[in-house]
Amino acid sequence: MLKLEAVKVRILIKPLLVLASFLVILPAMANSPIPDEDFIVWLDAIKTKILAGDKIGLVKEFTDKKVFACTFYVAADGNPEKLTLFRSSEDCSLDASAMDLVRKSSTLPICPYGQHRMVILTIKNKAIELSQAGYH
Repeated sequence: MLKLEAVKVRILIKPLLVLASFLVILPAMANSPIPDEDFIVWLDAIKTKILAGDKIGLVKEFTDKKVFACTFYVAADGNPEKLTLFRSSEDCSLDASAMDLVRKSSTLPICPYGQHRMVILTIKNKAIELSQAGYH
C-alpha cells in the first residue's frame, strides 16, 4: 500500500512542475523585445526622410571602406536626440556632414511602439541601413 501512495504523489507533482515552468517562462516571454520585422515600416519612413534631405548626394560618398554609423533616439517632437557617432569613416568632414544630415532631417516619424527606441544608422556602399536596438 505504501508503494501505491508514492506513485500517486509522483503523478501529482508532474502537473505542478509544468505549471511552475509556465510561471517562470511567461514573464520572460512578456518582456521579450519586439522583433525587428515589426519596425520595418517605421525604419523605412526614417530612411526616406533622411534620404530626402540629402540634396548633395552625401550618401554616395560612402563605400565599403568608408563606413559611417551613428545612434540616436527619436524624441516626442520628431527630432533626433542623443545623436552619437558609433563608427567613423576616417574622414572627419564626411562624418560631420552625415551627422548634420541626420540632425536636419527632423521631423522624423515617431515609433509606433513608444518613444526612446534607439536607432542605428549605417551608411556604406552608397546606401543607408537602419536598425533598432532597444530603448532607454
